Amino acid sequence: MKLEIVRSAIFGFFLVIVQQSIAQEKPNIILLYADDISARELPIYGSSVWSLPKGGDTSDMQYRAQTPVLNHLAEEGIYVKTAWAATICSPSRAMMMTGRYAHQHKWWHNSDKGKAPDQKGSWNLYDSSAYTLEDIANKGGVCYLLGRQNPNENFRF
Repeated sequence: MKLEIVRSAIFGFFLVIVQQSIAQEKPNIILLYADDISARELPIYGSSVWSLPKGGDTSDMQYRAQTPVLNHLAEEGIYVKTAWAATICSPSRAMMMTGRYAHQHKWWHNSDKGKAPDQKGSWNLYDSSAYTLEDIANKGGVCYLLGRQNPNENFRF
């Protein structure tokens, strides 16, 4: 009887430890951001129509993107189903990196490089952002930024 109580107590103790460690784990976040591509190109969105290749047929599955890893990530996690983007790439990336719509960050051209004009000159887009990759890093997160972002020389990440 005593042995069972001790075993139960030990099991309960380890169960509490495991639950606490699981609760303290930070989630893994993988953000893939691609410009110049439509959601209809990716099978995870379930579109039956995709871009017509030159001389091709949209009903021909050979022209459909094959994305097994992306499909697996979407099945095991979450993905964005509704989003808005600017009409050109740099302002669209600025939307993602600042959390602001294009009309709010006012980065209209690909050549703006992270400075948005106002009536008195310009202000740094990333410094004025409420939420940045630097904030994630300061909270113990690990960030890896790869690809085209076009930040200016003051980008702190």
